[in-house]
Amino acid sequence: MKTQRIALSHQSSRKPENAWNARPSERHNEDQLMTLLTADAIGQRATFFIIVLSCLLVLGITKTLSKAHQKSNQDSQLFMYGTIATSFIIVMSAVLIWGSKDLPAWLQGIGSIYAIIVAILVSRHEGRNAQERSRRERAEDHRREAQRVNQEKIETTRAIYQIVLRAFMSFSYVRENAYDKSLSAKDIGPRKGEPDLKITGGKQWRSLGFKAADIRVQLRQLEAFVEQLEKIPPFEHRDAVLALLTSEFCASIKVLLADLKTGWNIESQRTAPGSGAKSTIKYPPCVKNATYTETEKLIGVTEYLAHGIFHMYLDEPECNRIEEVFLSWSQRANKIFLSHGPQASSGAQEDVNQAQQS
Repeated sequence: MKTQRIALSHQSSRKPENAWNARPSERHNEDQLMTLLTADAIGQRATFFIIVLSCLLVLGITKTLSKAHQKSNQDSQLFMYGTIATSFIIVMSAVLIWGSKDLPAWLQGIGSIYAIIVAILVSRHEGRNAQERSRRERAEDHRREAQRVNQEKIETTRAIYQIVLRAFMSFSYVRENAYDKSLSAKDIGPRKGEPDLKITGGKQWRSLGFKAADIRVQLRQLEAFVEQLEKIPPFEHRDAVLALLTSEFCASIKVLLADLKTGWNIESQRTAPGSGAKSTIKYPPCVKNATYTETEKLIGVTEYLAHGIFHMYLDEPECNRIEEVFLSWSQRANKIFLSHGPQASSGAQEDVNQAQQS
C-alpha cells in the first residue's frame, strides 16, 4: 500500500514536468509568428514588395522601349541589360533589408557574379556587332564592285553604240541618196525606227560629181567603222546579245560592200565608151577595169550610186537586215541604259544628237 502511494506520488510529480517541457516549443512557435507579424518585419516586406513592383514596372517600360528601338536597330540589347540591372536592384534590396550585417560579403559575391554575366553578354554582343560590321562591309564592297562593273558596262556600251550609230548613218546616207539623180540630199536614219534617230538632209549638190564625192566619203567611213567594230573582242561588249548583234551588223555591211564590188565587176564586160561620148561618169565599168586603181574603182562605184544605177543593190534583203540589226542593237542598249537610271539614258540621247550634228 505504501509502495502504491509512492508510485502515484512519483507519477503526479512528473506530469507537471512534462507539461512544463511542452510549453517552450509552443512558446517558440508563438514567438516566431509574433516576430513575423511585428511592425518592422511587415515594413521590411512591404518595402521589398514595393521595390519589386517598381522594378517590374521599369522592366515593362524597358521592354516597350526595346521593341521600339529594335525597329531601327535589330541588335538592340536594351531589354537584356535592363533585366540584369533590375534583378541586381532586387537582390541588393533584399540584402539591404535582411542581411545588412553581411553587406560587404554580399556585395562582393553578388558583384562578382554579375560582373561575369555582364562580361559574357558584352563579349557576345561585341562579337555579334563585329560580325554584322563585317557583313555590312562585305555587302558594301559587293555593291561598289557591282556599281563599278555596271558603270564600265554603260561606258563600254555607249562607246560601241557611237560607232554602230555612225556606221548605220553612213549606210543610210548611201542608201537614201542612191535611188535617182536628184541633187537634193534625202533624210537619213532608220525607216522603221524612232523619229529621234532621223537626220534631216536638205543639202543641195551643184552636180552629180559632188554627190558622188559625198557618197564616197560615207562609204569610206562605213568601211572604217566596220573595221573598228571588228577589232572589239566579243567579251569587251559586257553583253552577249550586243556582241552577237555587232557581229551580225558587221557581216551584213560587208556583204553589201562585196555586192557593190561584184556588181561593178559584172559591168566590166562592156566596151569602153568612145572619146566623143557624152557622159558624166568619169570611170565607167568596162574592159578598162583591170587598169583602174582601187581609188578609181571606188570613184566609179560611187558615180553609179549617185546616178541611181546601182539602187537595186540597196533594196536587197541584206540591206533591210542591216536596219533590223541596228534597231535591235539600239533597243538592247536602251534597256541597259534605262536599267541604270535616267542619267545613262540621257547620255545615249546625247550620242544621237552628236551623230546628227556630225
